[in-house]
Amino acid sequence: AAVARKHDIAIIENDVLGPLVEDRPPPVAAFAPERTLYVTSFTKIVVPGLRIGYLAAPDRYVAAVANRHLVSNWMATPMVAEIATKWVTDGTAIELVHWQRAALRRRLDIAAQVLA
Repeated sequence: AAVARKHDIAIIENDVLGPLVEDRPPPVAAFAPERTLYVTSFTKIVVPGLRIGYLAAPDRYVAAVANRHLVSNWMATPMVAEIATKWVTDGTAIELVHWQRAALRRRLDIAAQVLA
């Protein structure tokens, strides 16, 4: 964050798998929110078929990001966006993240036993 501030550059933080890590350190966006574009996705952490991601960006970057998004993606499917938003607000998304964490723990335990 200090280097980005010193050289006045933006930070793009790809945190699509971050929510799967328990007790993780804060994202870079927590240290330099004024210059960090934070990217995350439902596809990797909630449900693979729910193909939608989110970008949180400082106001000064929003217009540029929106224009580039329209060139490459046009738009997310409105129904998928509604489902994702509902799951975030009603707690379903975090329940699915906890389920994913538990499944990953079980797989890690199996791998540790096999490789021991």
